[in-house]
Amino acid sequence: MRTPETAPENRELIDLGNELDRLQAQENQGRGISCVKTVIAYLKMGKLEEARTVCHTEHDKIVSYPEIKKFIKENLFKGMENHPWKFLDSL
Repeated sequence: MRTPETAPENRELIDLGNELDRLQAQENQGRGISCVKTVIAYLKMGKLEEARTVCHTEHDKIVSYPEIKKFIKENLFKGMENHPWKFLDSL
């Protein structure tokens, strides 16, 4: 039986969530980044649009972590012009 966790399209999102979790866990003396944990939770549920919405809402916090921002931009907004840091990229 195919479950949401095993659907191929969700497997990729779960893998992205796991990688992002590894990256964020190293920040803030191992406490991680709470807003990024929300992004991870949505990815692990297979909800990419919701994860992107959190990134747009929390972009001002995420920008403080360049490696995390780069990972999110390259993986969640790959090839998209409308990403949370569009304005900063134009400066």
